[in-house]
Amino acid sequence: MPISIIIPTRNRPGSLVAAVKSARAALPAGGEIIVVDDGSRTPAGEALAGHIGAETTVIDKPGQWGASAARNAGLKRTSQPIVLFLDDDNLMISGYCQRVLRIARDHPDVTYGWTCFIQKRTGRRERPLPRPKHIVRTGKLDSTVPLRHKFARASGLWVRRGVLFRLGGFDESMRFGEDGELCIRLVTTGNMWLEAEPGFIADDTGARESELLPRNRSQQAFAWFGDMLDRHGDLVEEHDPWLERAYGHRMWKHWLEAQVRGTFARIVMRAPTHYV
Repeated sequence: MPISIIIPTRNRPGSLVAAVKSARAALPAGGEIIVVDDGSRTPAGEALAGHIGAETTVIDKPGQWGASAARNAGLKRTSQPIVLFLDDDNLMISGYCQRVLRIARDHPDVTYGWTCFIQKRTGRRERPLPRPKHIVRTGKLDSTVPLRHKFARASGLWVRRGVLFRLGGFDESMRFGEDGELCIRLVTTGNMWLEAEPGFIADDTGARESELLPRNRSQQAFAWFGDMLDRHGDLVEEHDPWLERAYGHRMWKHWLEAQVRGTFARIVMRAPTHYV
């Protein structure tokens, strides 16, 4: 059971090369890599010259689509039964694809999955994140696990190809939280799997969204959740009637933290230099 790896990219030629190299090293026999260029100043094909082989296809598109449209464009070119997404600033860890294929083969009721990962932040050492705080356990997450414990970022996410086509892929109208919106729809298709062993390295140059949301990101998150209730309110109520309260509490907590940090920064900037 081979696999298709989709890598959307925009204006990150250096990290794209590293991402593709890591995907090629981790790719099982018979797999494919599809790079979708979302209107980069340096075309992806030019950046990847000398770094790709017959297993890699580059789709070039002048102008900006957005990440959702880029991922969907890659999905249309896939030919393998399992589709795995990787961001262009992330690195695939060798062995992750094989673990995904083993899970998909041994658990036919699992239709999609995600993975723990290693976080790399500017000026800090890499650290493994054993399990995201919002996910209660690793392994199979069946219908008894509430929806709020099944959200995942797009990078590292794998889905059975037929399921993705049935759902229509990512919502191309969304420029924020499109991966969360897809997770809400995926919950109707079967069980989720969270892989306990890290599957990729995430290069997060800023604060993690799960730890701290800047003020504008908090506003985006509030707006996103309201939109999700408008779109999928019945689905949310069916799979997790407590999600609205839990998410609202989490967002207010992040917003307050952002306010406190912003106030502290302003105080420090105004303080006499001998106090700083």
